[in-house]
Amino acid sequence: MDLLKQRALSDIIKKNLSKREKNSTDIYTVSIEETDVNMDEKIKRINELAHKQKSEGLTEEEKAEQAVLRREYIDSVKGNLAAQLGSIKVKNPDGSLNPLQKKK
Repeated sequence: MDLLKQRALSDIIKKNLSKREKNSTDIYTVSIEETDVNMDEKIKRINELAHKQKSEGLTEEEKAEQAVLRREYIDSVKGNLAAQLGSIKVKNPDGSLNPLQKKK
């Protein structure tokens, strides 16, 4: 995806999601509660686009927005799962704890 399309998608998403406060360095400040609310808003927008797609179809911009939102949602779910799995410890018969390891 070229830079112009990325910027356009970013603008579309920003228009459709609630505005956040910016700090002095122009970086969004994100709290845990805001992240949860933001994800709820993204899910709501994903569902709105899915309903519109079924009823009347989507414009190219809406299709691009839908793809970006879905990817962000999937990445968030995968990240949360990885964090949960990373915190799991397996207790050995001798009482020691080892982190959960990937299956070989």
